[in-house]
Amino acid sequence: MKKIESRAFWVGSETKTKINDYLLRGFLTEEGFAQFQYTSKRTSRKQIFYNNQGILELHDATSIKTWLRRYFEFTADGDFKSGKMFGAKDGGNTNRYTVLSILQSYSISKVESVLTQLDVYSQGGYKDTTPLDLFNDKDGVAHIRFKNGIVRVTKKEIKLLSYSSVKNQGAVWESSIIQRDIEFDSSEGLYEQFCKGALSFKNSESMSDVWMNNYDLDEDQYLAMRTGLGYCFTHIIRPKFQSVSILLIVIVS
Repeated sequence: MKKIESRAFWVGSETKTKINDYLLRGFLTEEGFAQFQYTSKRTSRKQIFYNNQGILELHDATSIKTWLRRYFEFTADGDFKSGKMFGAKDGGNTNRYTVLSILQSYSISKVESVLTQLDVYSQGGYKDTTPLDLFNDKDGVAHIRFKNGIVRVTKKEIKLLSYSSVKNQGAVWESSIIQRDIEFDSSEGLYEQFCKGALSFKNSESMSDVWMNNYDLDEDQYLAMRTGLGYCFTHIIRPKFQSVSILLIVIVS
């Protein structure tokens, strides 16, 4: 039977256990924590992130310490025995509460020191960094991210995609996700009805008893209005107020 390689980042016995900073760095790296470099300047400030199945969550030393506590609170006691997943590196015995205790007393400054040694990623593939593919818009294709999926908008269709279906196309920042679910409603809204009515002209040849049937929509003006509003929301309003994203979807449709 193949021996399980311990993922423990502590050494010693239950009475004297301490964290090994280098091993902690390796554990965090395996779990998906890293640094992101925004510019080509290697001395610029870097952002700590956690790659949670393609969603990049921003973190700092305090939030990572909390993440570690929650991680081991839900780790089975049996995993801390010698020869198991979190058996001590030097073969000593420990238990879940011993690990939680040393994490509790592990200072924020020590966590910060470990984080500075995490691998560095960048979108531009700068020197001494690893390229990180991000899921971005393309020419003729726009994306709006919600909690329950990504809305893809093209000239031909509006479609809701699951995050799992696009994870191989690049990661997304958690901060770019609008924190609510979205549902599609194909019914005609009041604003759409108003715009169509405002851009309709009376058809003198129509003699319908229903007055609305006596008016025809000016398709060219209606397209021009939607194009103009779509541009305003995309380039002027939406960068400042993400809450209008749903209205943008209606306009461009």
